Amino acid sequence: MNRPVISNLWLVVKKQIEVPANIKEKLRDVKGNVDSTIIAIAFPLNGIQDSSLSSPPTQPVFAYLPLCSYGFRFILQGDFEVPANRQEILHDNLWNEWLQWKMTCLLSLAYYQFRHLPDLLASSTFHTQINYQITPIQTIKFFLKFFPLQNESKPFFNKFVDESIKSLAGIIKLPVSRQNEKEETIIDWVAPSQCIIVQYAFIRKILSQDLLLSHFNSYYVHEQLMQECNEQILLKLGCRQLDFSDITQLIETSYKQKEQQHIKTTSAVEQIAQWLVCLDYSLQQQRQEINFKARESDTINKLKQLKIIPLKDQSQLVSVNEFDKYPISFPWEKSIKYSKHLKLVLDDIPTIDEQLLNFIEDKYPRRLDSIKRLLQNLGINKSHNIREIYLQHMLPVMSDQTRWSLKSESVLIAYLLCIYEYIYSQKSDLFENELKILKSKVLIKTRDNKFVSLGSPDVVVHLTLKYGCKDSLESLRLSNYQFIFISDDYYNEFCLTELFLKSHDVHSFVIFLKKLNINDFLQVDLNETRFIGVQNLPDTKWAYLIPKLSEMIHEPFIIQDFCCEEFNKFVTPSDANQTVDHELCVQLLQYLDRHYQYVSHYFAGSVMLVRGHQYGQNTPIKGIESSFTLSVRQHAWIPVVGDTLFKPSDVYLLPSNSPTYAFRRYIPHLDESKVSLKSLEFIHNILGIKSQVKHRTIFELFMKWSCNLDSQSLWDLIKQTETLDIIPCTLPNTFRQSCIDTIENLRLIYAFLASNDETRRFLSRFRLWPIIFIPRKQNTGDFLFVQQTFWTDPISLLSTQDIITDSNGRIPIQSYYNDDSILNIFFLEILHVELHPTIDDYLPLLSVDQDINKIWLIIQIITKLAAEQNKQKEVQGFSIDTNFQEQFCSLFDIENLRKVIQTKVHVENEQSSTHLAEFYHCSIDLIQYFLLSKQLISATHSADLSFVFARMHFVCVDRIDLSYCYGTDIIKTESKNYNKDTYIDEQSSKFYILKKFEHSETRYIDAMINFIVEDEGIRSQLLSYIKKLLQQYQNEGEKSLAMLRTNCTENYEPKWKIPKEIKKDVPSPPAIEEKTEKPEITRDEIEQLKDMPSTRRNRIPKKVTDEDNTSQLTCFPAKASTIETNEIPESKTKPKPKDSTERENPSSNANSTNEYHRESGDYHRGNHEHGISKNKTTEHTDENLDKNELNKDEIKQSKGQFVQPHAPMTFSNTTSLPPVNFECISFSTLPYIDSSTSPVIDGLPSADSLRPIATETDLATGRQGEQLVFGYLKWKYPNADINWVNQEVESGKPYDIHMIIKSENNREEFIEVKTTRSYDQNTLAVSIGEVEYLLNHPLNYYIYRVYYADKIELSTIKVISTIKTNLLNKHLKLSMTYESKQND
Repeated sequence: MNRPVISNLWLVVKKQIEVPANIKEKLRDVKGNVDSTIIAIAFPLNGIQDSSLSSPPTQPVFAYLPLCSYGFRFILQGDFEVPANRQEILHDNLWNEWLQWKMTCLLSLAYYQFRHLPDLLASSTFHTQINYQITPIQTIKFFLKFFPLQNESKPFFNKFVDESIKSLAGIIKLPVSRQNEKEETIIDWVAPSQCIIVQYAFIRKILSQDLLLSHFNSYYVHEQLMQECNEQILLKLGCRQLDFSDITQLIETSYKQKEQQHIKTTSAVEQIAQWLVCLDYSLQQQRQEINFKARESDTINKLKQLKIIPLKDQSQLVSVNEFDKYPISFPWEKSIKYSKHLKLVLDDIPTIDEQLLNFIEDKYPRRLDSIKRLLQNLGINKSHNIREIYLQHMLPVMSDQTRWSLKSESVLIAYLLCIYEYIYSQKSDLFENELKILKSKVLIKTRDNKFVSLGSPDVVVHLTLKYGCKDSLESLRLSNYQFIFISDDYYNEFCLTELFLKSHDVHSFVIFLKKLNINDFLQVDLNETRFIGVQNLPDTKWAYLIPKLSEMIHEPFIIQDFCCEEFNKFVTPSDANQTVDHELCVQLLQYLDRHYQYVSHYFAGSVMLVRGHQYGQNTPIKGIESSFTLSVRQHAWIPVVGDTLFKPSDVYLLPSNSPTYAFRRYIPHLDESKVSLKSLEFIHNILGIKSQVKHRTIFELFMKWSCNLDSQSLWDLIKQTETLDIIPCTLPNTFRQSCIDTIENLRLIYAFLASNDETRRFLSRFRLWPIIFIPRKQNTGDFLFVQQTFWTDPISLLSTQDIITDSNGRIPIQSYYNDDSILNIFFLEILHVELHPTIDDYLPLLSVDQDINKIWLIIQIITKLAAEQNKQKEVQGFSIDTNFQEQFCSLFDIENLRKVIQTKVHVENEQSSTHLAEFYHCSIDLIQYFLLSKQLISATHSADLSFVFARMHFVCVDRIDLSYCYGTDIIKTESKNYNKDTYIDEQSSKFYILKKFEHSETRYIDAMINFIVEDEGIRSQLLSYIKKLLQQYQNEGEKSLAMLRTNCTENYEPKWKIPKEIKKDVPSPPAIEEKTEKPEITRDEIEQLKDMPSTRRNRIPKKVTDEDNTSQLTCFPAKASTIETNEIPESKTKPKPKDSTERENPSSNANSTNEYHRESGDYHRGNHEHGISKNKTTEHTDENLDKNELNKDEIKQSKGQFVQPHAPMTFSNTTSLPPVNFECISFSTLPYIDSSTSPVIDGLPSADSLRPIATETDLATGRQGEQLVFGYLKWKYPNADINWVNQEVESGKPYDIHMIIKSENNREEFIEVKTTRSYDQNTLAVSIGEVEYLLNHPLNYYIYRVYYADKIELSTIKVISTIKTNLLNKHLKLSMTYESKQND
């Protein structure tokens, strides 16, 4: 055969392996006694010189004979166990598994053979077609082509492939090329771990072999291997791709080595572009790796820290992290048309230098998009969305003064205009939520060419007239202060552009500016505060709303409130050394008044429900005062006369026709010469400026002038002593306060204070203080104590004495106050100024060098007053000139002046009062300790009293009479109309008290107090203490006082002791039977009584206490020298002895309605104070229940008997009631009463003609009282509807008069009239119907208690109001009287 012979050259590598004993033992039945076997691998060498990328064909696996192919391009030979068909190797076969494991060394053995293959072929004797000049690179390249690719081999040999490559990777060397010192290319063989696979030549050029070797000790794999060998085989052997972390490290290392890289140059920009290209290539190559995302993120973070970013218009390279809050952008597209201000903003954004992108586009165009994505991953912003520019650029710039201070004016102006045009105008409703942030950041150019941030403290910018704001603060012309106004550039620069083409556009822009808090008015902020419930308000400024809102709201709510910090800054001094600008306050006040209608909504806040607010229902459920309103009221900024500033609540604006206009000089009054206010609503409702002077205000000023009491101290004192009727004076008797004012002004002040019930009551309580003004010069005067003055000097002896500087002399004041009737009543009845001088005022005149006629006149007055005022001892103890005494005694044949006058006491039916003796026996030493420990009395006075108390006995009697005598001649006997209630006789050491008052605590306490001390202030303290002792004694007995005695730390001697009474029976005189028959009075007797003068006298007051009828009723006006009292007398009197009855004034029993009247020396001088000496007594009038008090609705007559079916209820203010004041009306001061005539009532008989018949008298008196009240109400309320329901006939209604007062919103009053002829009868009867009606009408039912007199000017009315409340508070008491049926 002539066919050519084809010879194939194979490289066969064999190895004989020993069979392990365990394998041999296990496979003895299969393999017999096999000790070893041979394994082999064979490679075809025919294509070794080809440079093709194709791989050799696959070969079968042999088990001495060929089996199937397992994907290998070489032959594996082994003694494999195969099935009968010999198609494949048996799996799960121990022998086959062992053979496969042993074959893993064959590839490594073959590698060594391939390394020496050129030498082997050269020494071979076979003829082959292979060129013997093959290179080592060709052999290693050919060897690597035999490696199976991924998924090429069958699974059975996977373990063989992996283990074989792993073994080979540790020994194989791969070729690399490098430049030597001579710049010659040489081939080195290195381990695969030092080899880097890079397919693209431009990468190799950017990152040279020298950079790899110097930085990473690595080489690029030889280009032939890269071109012909599979990259996966190289990677399996240990080669690696170019890692982006390596590139990052290279860039970072290069940057640190070359500081000049911070400077942006063309070469630096090109180098950065190349680095970015390499990075992008590396990232693309490794994107499929499992942990690629994490490694990429780490690399990106490292790159952000490097200054490798060139920016437009900047000479330095920057890092992305430097702009993490201010993003860098790609250059904007120049093909798009932008507005002028938007171009300015786009040019202002940090932008990548176009040189970088242009270089990449020119050199590596295919990589441009990929590198842009890389730059975006670094944080470069590609989008030019204006909202993102606002959030990421404009806001950050405006927040950083260092940055915005470097910007041009046009750019900063463009910021605001772009925000308005492209963000706010487009979607203003969506931008509302961001306005709050913008208001704190935005920059505004001002008129003085400065830019300010609205978020800066104390920066408030205002609009001007240029922007169409007619109410601009620009109208204020201030020399010391300038407001900050917005620059006109926003309007001037853009008014003719597309932004402000119409006036409406300017208006919309102004609305936008106002939402930024740039206003023509002051900056007022609207705040909304949410609350879950009303319980969250206590610690807020709206705590005062809790009572009202608690009833209205039971769910979450919102308080909308306006506040103005700018105003607060204007009117609040920055520190203690600063003052508020007076001119600014004047201008602001004038501005607010002028523009009040425009800004009035800022003064009101509102409360609304959260539920409705969420659905756009903003209807408020309650209006409140805003914080702005509270601010204008709380600060002192209102200019007043005198160039000072006051709080509005302290300022007055009195109209010229105001009755208090004369008081302008005393109060802070608005300076109308500098500011003229027109809006009454703003003046009074918002500012709260007062248009009237309150009585309390003048009272506070008056007490400051007179007693040097500031307002706080004054009211604290009043509160602390509210239980006392008289406030003890804490000032020394020598205190004298001067005042620069005229008597004319003080007259007005006294009259003003006297016209108000409250201030009149306060001054009455301060009557122990220096509150009487006495002029010294035309414009000055002094305030004196009340006891240093009296009203009038009848004989003008004292008025001529210059005693104003003498602390012991008293001054008449009537001449200073022009005998004004109002002031007369005020001084005499309220301040208790004595009407006439006393003996104490005249006694000092005896020591003054006087004319002899005046001296005898003084003696005459002293002699008279000594008897009237019980001042014998004062006369006896007064030291006068010796010659004068001798002349006087010789003239009157008097042995000793001290023995001139004596006091005699006469009593009836003496009996020991064990009750009083026991109490004072147990308590007198405690009373002494109280007085001495508080230094209220002197030790000398205490010693004198101890002598009296050691002999004191307590006696109850039926009557006490006093008389005064010289020797045995009685020169003065007290009126029988006034028997004493109590009297302490110092000479006999006896304490007398009427039997019927033996248990009247008030009387026996007052008597003891008046005997011990004289000072009124000390008396009030002692009264409280003795009452406390008595209460403990009554509740717990003598033991309670003994416990108090253990607390006494001092032992005062001599100690007060009262001997204990020995109880013994004393027979009482026989009682005198009272006649029950009504007296028969003839017509002649009645006519005779009519002609007799009235015995009515002014009553002498007693000390008002809590127990003894303390509820003294006072009102203004009252008649001079009259005292109104609520004292209730005993309803029954004990029978008196016959001789006692005969001594009584016969006129006292002439009429059942007449009552006793007290008579004392105090009356003659108008003195309303308590006892002056120890021998003074407490007087009370014994009265019977007025028979006229029977209710006219319940008086019934029947045949043969008088029947009262219902026990009448009576209002009673007994001695145990607490104090209460009711209005008192005195007809002596009413102008419509003609006091010269007696009252005449049409259609009614006169009072005198009706007295004999009780029932007719009651009805007539009651009707006269109704007529009197009806006439008074018609005079007082001329425009009211007043209906006298009983005018024609008795109506039977529970009231007598019905009145509707139209001027007070048609307020109704129901008035029941109760009339009596007893001037101090305070007990009255009411029907069950009246009780029911007053309970149903607690606020508008009144009882007018008429104290009727034949002369109307002597009549008075007490108005008993709020009866139900006073009953509940125990100021009034209901009592019930039961009367049995009586025979005719």
